[in-house]
This record gives sequence, C-alpha cells and structure tokens, in this order.
Amino acid sequence: MPRRTQLINGVERVYDYFPRWDKEKKYSTSDRDYIGKMVDGVFVPNEKYKLRMALEEAEKKNEVSSPPGSFSRLFHGATHLFDAIGERTGVAGDLKECFPDTHKQILSLAYYLILEDSNPLSRFPKWAKTHSHPFGSDIPSQRSSEIFASIDEDSKQRFFRMQANRRMEKEFLVYDTTSVSSYSKLIKQVKYGHNKDRDPLPQINLLLLYGEESRLPIYYRKLPGNIADVTTVRTLLSEIDFLRSKKVKLVMDKGFYSEKNVNELYRNHSKFLMAIRSSLNWVKEMLDEERTKLTQRACYDSEHEVYGLCRSTTWSYTETMKRSGEKKTGEKRIYLHLFRDERRNVEDRCEFNAMLDGLERELRSGKRVSAHEKLYATYYDVGETPVRGIRLTPKQEAIEKAQKNFGCFALVSNDVKESREALRIYRGKDLIEKAFGNLKERLNLRRTSVSSEENLEGKLFVQFIALTYLSQIDKTMREKSLYKKHTLCELLDELNVIEKFESPGKNPYFGEITGKQRELYACFGVEPPT
Repeated sequence: MPRRTQLINGVERVYDYFPRWDKEKKYSTSDRDYIGKMVDGVFVPNEKYKLRMALEEAEKKNEVSSPPGSFSRLFHGATHLFDAIGERTGVAGDLKECFPDTHKQILSLAYYLILEDSNPLSRFPKWAKTHSHPFGSDIPSQRSSEIFASIDEDSKQRFFRMQANRRMEKEFLVYDTTSVSSYSKLIKQVKYGHNKDRDPLPQINLLLLYGEESRLPIYYRKLPGNIADVTTVRTLLSEIDFLRSKKVKLVMDKGFYSEKNVNELYRNHSKFLMAIRSSLNWVKEMLDEERTKLTQRACYDSEHEVYGLCRSTTWSYTETMKRSGEKKTGEKRIYLHLFRDERRNVEDRCEFNAMLDGLERELRSGKRVSAHEKLYATYYDVGETPVRGIRLTPKQEAIEKAQKNFGCFALVSNDVKESREALRIYRGKDLIEKAFGNLKERLNLRRTSVSSEENLEGKLFVQFIALTYLSQIDKTMREKSLYKKHTLCELLDELNVIEKFESPGKNPYFGEITGKQRELYACFGVEPPT
C-alpha cells in the first residue's frame, strides 16, 4: 500500500493510504491511516500500527503452524450462519471499511461471545482451535486487550453512521438506557446512581438506540452512572450527527419526558413518540374531557385490548437563541394519545387498596411512619377517644379522585396521528429490554471486568457487534415461531455441530447436514454450507 509523509506543526507524520472506489460519487479515492512519525530520519510507529504488525505476524505464524498441506477439522455450522447475517445486515462490510486492520479479529471475538454464552475471553484460544471464524487464528488475552484499545472513536462513529443510513429512513428508533455495575475504581464514569437491576455497586449507564422494525441496534453511548435519563436527550441530539436529520423518529419512555426535551426535539426537527405521565395537569384535563369515550366500543382496540383515542392539540414551544439569549416562542402541533386498560385498572385498584390497608394498620397500631404522614392526611380523618381508641374515617372524595385515572396512560407524538399505530410502535420498544438482557446475560455484561477506559470502550463495541447478530437471530426466531421448539442456545448448538474439513490438495468440504438443520437455515434464508 502507498505510504506518504506530511509535515504538520513541525512533525513529519507518516500515513498509509488505502485506495477505494466511491460508489456514490463514481470515482476513485482513498482513505489514510496515521501510523507514526519520522524522528531524525527514523520511522517511529504508533501503538495502532504496532498492533497491526503483531496481528499480521500472528496470522503468518498460524499459516506456518497449519500449512496448506495439513488436515483440519473445525465446527462451522453456526459461524456459517453468522457470516450470512454479517453480509445481509452490512455489518461485516461496514466493519471492514471502518476497521481495515482489525475487522476480522473484531468479528471473531463477537462470534465467540455469542457462542460461548458468558464465558470469559481468556477461553478464546481454546475455542479458536475447534471453530471456523473470520480471523482464523488465536487471539491471546493480551492481543484482545490491544484490539479493544485500538478501537478509536472516529472509526466507531463512522460505523454507527453507516449502519444508521441503512435503516434510519424506514423506521422509528427506540431509545432507552440501562445500568452496568462495575468494581473498577480506575474508570472515571463509574458512579453511584439509580441502578435498574437494584445492584448496590457503582455503575456506568449505557444508552442504546434500536430500530423498531429491523429490531437491530444502530448506536450506543456510555454515560456516567449518576446521569438521569431525562438529561441525556439534548446531548444525544447534539453529539450524534446522523440524528440531525428530519428523517429521525425516536421512541422514548416517560423517564425522558420534560418540557425542555420536547422543545429540543422540535428544534432538532426530530419526529418522536414518547410516554408521558397521566398525572400532568394538561393530560388530566384532557382525560376528564374524554373519560366517557374511553369506555365506548368505538374506541376499543381489539389487537391491544385497550380503549384509545387521539387528541390533536398545541404545544407551547420555547427556544433560547444561542448567541443573543433571546427567547423564541410559538405553537407546535402535537398529538396526545389517551388509553384505558381495564386489566391495568384492576391491578391499580388492588395495589391502591393494599396501600390503604397498610396505612390503616400503621395508624391503628400507633406505629406511624414519618414518610407516610402526607398519605395519612390525604386519605383519612383520624380521631381518638379514651373508650374506642383510634377511629379512622376514609376520605371518600380523595380516594375516588385517586382512582378515577386507574388503568389510564398516555403517549405524545408530533408525527403519529392514530392511537392504534402509536401503541403498536410504543409496545414494540420491549425489544430493547430484550437487547439489554442479551447484553448482560449472554454477552457477559452484567458487570464490567476491564480496568481501563480504552479497554472498556473497545469491549463494549465488540459486545455491540455481537448484539447485532443476536438481535437478527432473535427477530427471525420470533417471526418463524422457532421459540416454540428451540431456545436460542439450542438452535445455535444444533447448527454448531456441522464440521468443515480441509485436506491437502482438495477444496474444503462439510460434514453431514440433517433435514432439521436444513430447515433452520431455510428459516433464516441462508443456503447450507456446500
């Protein structure tokens, strides 16, 4: 590959140039990779270049230890499926373009994380000896740490942008966060905060964007553990350039709702669908107006078994101009979707009555709880006589006021006008909970096990790549009803036993493939290995 130098601020920097064809602009161009500098006429490589050379040396050693004239027998069936998924989703090609030196190693580590189900990366060398994978060689523990450290922010953002462009125009992006506990005292963003798994350890928070239709992740971001959900929206919109598009559509939980965030979404021209608290005054007013309709058959949604309707209203928009500090105000069209769920209504009433039972026990026993004093005053008149003791009179009006919105919930959008469609899109966000479960359980992210910022960033990215493959498999299994007969682990084990044989002077060939295995490949639209 061509190598050139460039004098920048008195330093002679050295670059490798990689020629490529630009499909969109229809001409030949090139990417360049900074690999070191010249000092007194001597080339001094940087750490990234050293890693590339070490990996190339490892590949050469593997070729020497397994020369073309040797026999090999490797498990190939599951990785054959992964190869097809990587090509179909564009993940493999995008990785190659963004990480030309390490894309094969990243994919191999991701394959290992998927198949080994929570095993530590220290077992990768043993796995690599028996499995076909993109890199085809061993990656010792020290090398994997170097690979993690080499995954730079620019290349990651370029990868996210390429993946987003494949799907962003066609679907809503589901947006949520989770907490990841950590023992490390060296990672700056590890802080105590609201842990969603109720783990008492300090944590980092992980933000994830997911395609609502494709069910594939397209972006993640690491946050300090003490950052609340509601504060993340503005930063996300300002930092991620591919979100500065009128085509972006975000789905968010009510933890992200605030007037400031809604204003920011309008300012960014982003389409959104967001859960909103039914206790907000303007929402309660509309519920009071529409309460009767939310019991009528014409508003019943049989698919979701709820009553629902849409109210078009206006949002009082405010924007503070950056340079002058002047406040710009106006009105924006917004759609409030109101719902009533009879099952949730019963559940809410049961929980409310259980809470009242607890308050009454505390009052009658004289063991009042200071944190409940406001509740005592709201729902009871408390009297006491020498003969009858403590006497409780429920405040029925207050109780009925609390109960009238049981089973009701609300969504708000500047794009979706139909309540059934709004609920369908919003309930699809449960896929992100499944994604968080896969990250924490199968991909070994329940607690971070790295000690440096660089290694954590790199390992998170490899786990994100593995999550993309897992999500595609999960989507197909749901669409084809494969979960009725298989768990995800059982499906991968069923395919993984197919072997690949290589012998001197012959093309590779594969072991016997059963009818069941062929059916599984067919469900994924993948030709069996031949």
